[in-house]
Amino acid sequence: MSKNRAQAAKERREEKFLDYYPHLRRLLVECVVCHHKGLRPDAPLPNDKRPIFRYLHSHFAQIALDENGLCEQCGSATKD
Repeated sequence: MSKNRAQAAKERREEKFLDYYPHLRRLLVECVVCHHKGLRPDAPLPNDKRPIFRYLHSHFAQIALDENGLCEQCGSATKD
């Protein structure tokens, strides 16, 4: 499987997961440029006893967005 196909499959699994648990979307943020999704910095910790949060942390990394809604990578690219 090529990298693009693997990435597309991963995104489909993530969307399917969020379709089953739409209330968890409030814990996610998305970069306005690259559309990378990740957990908000104040999301519940992965050591939370509930399995759904452990699953969420295993599939989404924490990302911080700046005041413009850009992830760190996109923010540094626009400053150059």
